[in-house]
Order: sequence, then structure tokens, then C-alpha cells
Amino acid sequence: MKRNIIKLTGAILALAAISACHKDNTDPNNNNNGDTYAHIQLVDASPSEQNCDFYDGGSATNPITPGAYYLLATDYRQVLPAQAAFTVKDFTRTAITTPTLSVTAGGVYTFFICDTFPNVTYVLTKDTVPTSLPASTGALKFVNVSPNAGPLSYRIRGGSILASNLQYGGTHPNACASSFINVPQGYQVIEVLDANTLQVIDSLPLYTLSVDAGKSYTIWTGGFRGINSGDNRIQSFYTYDEIVQ
Repeated sequence: MKRNIIKLTGAILALAAISACHKDNTDPNNNNNGDTYAHIQLVDASPSEQNCDFYDGGSATNPITPGAYYLLATDYRQVLPAQAAFTVKDFTRTAITTPTLSVTAGGVYTFFICDTFPNVTYVLTKDTVPTSLPASTGALKFVNVSPNAGPLSYRIRGGSILASNLQYGGTHPNACASSFINVPQGYQVIEVLDANTLQVIDSLPLYTLSVDAGKSYTIWTGGFRGINSGDNRIQSFYTYDEIVQ
């Protein structure tokens, strides 16, 4: 399964060409093949952590993902559930967060680090990717990893709310992500709204996201509301997920 992550700043849209990731050939929704591993994608969504190493409980010295950069998603890594005690180290090799993840064999997950030093924390979501979709539709999932944006809602411009009142995952891990939601194929402008006032605070502009029929995408919002420039500003991103048949 292939994932591309694209930074929404126009000057960096070319990043997609160098950030393709691959998901292993595992059913993302159940463990029907005797799989003994959890499959975990790692995303650096912390503006202060520009170069991180991720270690699992199987190794204290060799990272499973060396040099993960801000805004980039890694390949899905195979991790034994008993070894899902993670350590994330910054470029000085100092541990910045040490979570023990609750994962199951055969499950597929995305692990975000978010917020900024010294408050770096993590968000874990389960990737229950659709295995089939109606004709002429794709699917979108939404995740809030912004520490100060408050509850967020998402919609296609001119349409109704697709996902509402998603809380920050660092403090509300069970209320930060939507399920996958069917949407029409084609270019879509995704608006990120303050869930209380419905003010638009960010967006995926036209020609940024083209929803292909039968494909699924995860959209997340990170950074800090009220900051208008630099890496710390509020920004939204998407990953593309090829449907596993």
C-alpha cells in the first residue's frame, strides 16, 4: 500500500515526489492470516522535532526508523505487540517521549508525535481502511493533532459537515479521529473549521487533493492556531492510502 504525504505550502508541494511510503500487504482490518505483528506507520507532526529516531522494545540501540523528518510519514513497520514500548529520540539522541502502545497482532496503526519540546506527546490511531467503496467515491478520515486549535470539524467547501468536534489527540485520544467517510471523486477543497463557531481556520486548497474513486485518504491538522508563519503555524496535510483488496 502506497502513501504520499504532501506539505500544503505551495513551494514544497514537490515534497510528494520524495516522500512515498509503502504499506505492507496485510489486511488492515483484521488478523485473518495468522499475522503475529502489528503494523505501525510513524509520523513526525511535532514542529520542534525536525529529525527523530524511533525505537521499539526489541532494540535500544538500532532505531526501526532513523531520521524521520517533520511532516513526513514512514513506511509501515512490523512490531511485535509485546515490543510496542516505543522510545522517540531527537537529533541529540535524547528521549523525548517513551509511550507503551496498546496494539494487537494483525492491526494497522498510525503513530503521530505532536506538540513541541518539552511537551512532545503522541497520538495513536487505528487505520481501519475500507476494503470496498461505492462507484465514483473515495473515503476520507480526519485526525486532530493540533495542541491548541480546540475541537475541529471538517467539510468539503459548499457541503455539509463530514466530521465534527474532533478533539486534540494528545489529551483526548479516543475522540481525535473520525472513521473513513465516503465522498465524491474529483478535486475537493477541504475546510478545517472551529467546531464551536464554524469559522474556517485552515484548508486543503483546490488542486491539492484529488479524490480518486476507490481510494482512501487520511487528513490531519497540526501546528498551533494563532501562529501565521514558520513551522509552528497551523497546517493540514493528507496521506493517500491504496485500498487493500
